[in-house]
Amino acid sequence: MPAFASAEPASVPTELVPPEPEAQRAHRARLDSILRAAGMIGWEGDVERNRVHHLGDVEALTGSAWRPGWRFTHFVHPDDRLRFAETLRDCWLNDTEYAQEFRVVRTDGGVRWVSDVGRPAIFPDGRRWMSGVLTDITARKQAEAAAQASRARLDYALQAARMTAWDWDPQTGMVIHTADLNHNLDTDEVIKRREQLAELMHPEDRARVLSIFETAFVNGTDYHAEYRLRRPDGGYGWVASSGRALDGPDGRRRMSGVMTDITDRKTAELHRDLLINELNHRVKNTLAVIQGVAAQTFRGREDEPARVFQGRLMALSTAHNVLTGQGWESASLARIVEDAVRPFTPKGDEARIVARGPDLPVAPKSAVAIAMAIHELASNAVKYGALSVPDGRVTLDWTQSRDERFQLTWREAAGPTVRPPARRGFGLRMIERGLATELGGSVHIDFRPEGLLCTIDAPLPRPTPEETLHA
Repeated sequence: MPAFASAEPASVPTELVPPEPEAQRAHRARLDSILRAAGMIGWEGDVERNRVHHLGDVEALTGSAWRPGWRFTHFVHPDDRLRFAETLRDCWLNDTEYAQEFRVVRTDGGVRWVSDVGRPAIFPDGRRWMSGVLTDITARKQAEAAAQASRARLDYALQAARMTAWDWDPQTGMVIHTADLNHNLDTDEVIKRREQLAELMHPEDRARVLSIFETAFVNGTDYHAEYRLRRPDGGYGWVASSGRALDGPDGRRRMSGVMTDITDRKTAELHRDLLINELNHRVKNTLAVIQGVAAQTFRGREDEPARVFQGRLMALSTAHNVLTGQGWESASLARIVEDAVRPFTPKGDEARIVARGPDLPVAPKSAVAIAMAIHELASNAVKYGALSVPDGRVTLDWTQSRDERFQLTWREAAGPTVRPPARRGFGLRMIERGLATELGGSVHIDFRPEGLLCTIDAPLPRPTPEETLHA
């Protein structure tokens, strides 16, 4: 709005203005109604006659009815007043279109944001005018401020978590990052294109990562990749990048996601792997020493204690071998069962022990306990149960229920008539007490005359981080 009306009465009288024709007044009234309905204020200023006319609800914006002789500058926020006046003057002098945004201070002290646009014009009588429209944009400014604050909080949270959110537009090739990705990269350029990031990838990772990305984008599926990026010191840091391809309302597909710095995790994993390899080496050496001591201790003896001890030691060693092959993170239940019953299955007569069930992952400590329990059941079957006679059979089944529990059943058939033992030996005690405690479930052994039945019901023993590192 022109700054050529005064907040106080003008210091010089203005010429008398003849009354408007009826048609002009009617037109002005209709325009006033339109502007009020749109929540806008129209204005026109005549520099030569020092007049400003307003249409629309000025009072709603300023908090006061407009008074003759006022300048609109009176309501402009003090911090915006100089810019407001200079911008308006430059547009007037240069005969250019005018547009700016500034704050208005209402008479009640409230502050509103407005957008002011206008253009100069020359009327047929040679007078120069400037006309324009004021629009209250307070709601938009508040929304922008809230969005900016939210964006700042997001950036802070991402930086604190060492993460970067990204968005890739395939039409422009542009990549937008919400946090300072360049801080830890070997480049002074702002990463704006996917090709720039690809150049910083480790040569061994580049083709794999780009292939995964392209496949996810084309198929509209989730994307996840871990790879190395070159850093300022010449070394490489690890990142995990995950995203999803989404089709927008305009049908264009984009890929958005987050990138996380996982260098510390990868370093810890490397250190853990070194420790596990060292542990595996020491465990194998220790078991070998124990086996050697046992062989010397029981040299020349073929009695029961020697065979039992050697069998248990071999079962323990076999379970450790399975865990070693999978980095002590978890063990395959099917593999544990297969290795545990192998010593009791004569070659060519493997059908005597039938094992069947899904391949479930189990925690390291639980895997060892299950392997030892199966060894004890098989040893007992060879001495007293179904495997002590040619036609005896053993069925070993396990299932997983919907409530994340598993049930394992050892069932003997076609063996000698079974009678409950007079006393519980080490093997039975280990199965009934030790295994139940280790799995957090229940173990029941039924000495049925037609064949021993052992049932195990327990939560599915999935590996935990603590067990993975310390089992």
